[in-house]
Amino acid sequence: MDILLISVIVLVALALIFDFTNGFHDAANTVATVVATRALPAKWAPAFAAVFNFLAYFVVGTAVASTIAKTVDSKFAGTAVVFAALFAAVAWNYITWHLGMPSSSSHAIIGGLVGAGIAAGGMEAIAWDSVKKTALFIVISPLVAFVVAFLIMYLVWAIQKLFKMHDDHPVFKGAQLVSAAALSFGHGANDAQKTMGVIGALLLGAGYIEMNGKNLAIPLWVEIAAYTAIAIGTLWGGWKIIETMG
Repeated sequence: MDILLISVIVLVALALIFDFTNGFHDAANTVATVVATRALPAKWAPAFAAVFNFLAYFVVGTAVASTIAKTVDSKFAGTAVVFAALFAAVAWNYITWHLGMPSSSSHAIIGGLVGAGIAAGGMEAIAWDSVKKTALFIVISPLVAFVVAFLIMYLVWAIQKLFKMHDDHPVFKGAQLVSAAALSFGHGANDAQKTMGVIGALLLGAGYIEMNGKNLAIPLWVEIAAYTAIAIGTLWGGWKIIETMG
């Protein structure tokens, strides 16, 4: 077994550890509300989120993974770059988890890739169009969420007034479960692909896979491993951050 293959195996394992930390870190985003309002018992909430995390595998493709894989030019996306990016992202996830502080695992791994890529090949090593989209939506996503949540709050208030429904009405508890399931599904669909993209970039740089047109030909085992790791991480829970969010 040559040194390159050993390095790839170790880095794939590290990528799946990142995926696991992503799961327990972001589990809080999907289940904190239903735990806080008692719409779902706390002991069931992580399993509820983990199931919907994994269900995304059967529905979504690999478009996000391909975008992440192309963050760093394949000429520079060697084992050192991938290791540096993953080490930074895993360290950030564990530090923020220890502090009970919500943060974005997605932006941690993208930042790690950009930093390591620049160190390896300079500014031209980075696909800046993809990075600009990520940076732009750091600002756009909370603004969109704020506006939509503000409008829905008034809609719920109007429904309560019209039908004389209290906050703990079964309809609202059911709606919370639907929203938590949708958020968990989106979490799996989006964040599991970040790990798929990192592993894909590693395999592409090492010459084990090739591009399939504009997208990366990501092996089936990578997809299954990524969704399994994030689901297990979510099942584990990350209760410190759930408490903070709740």
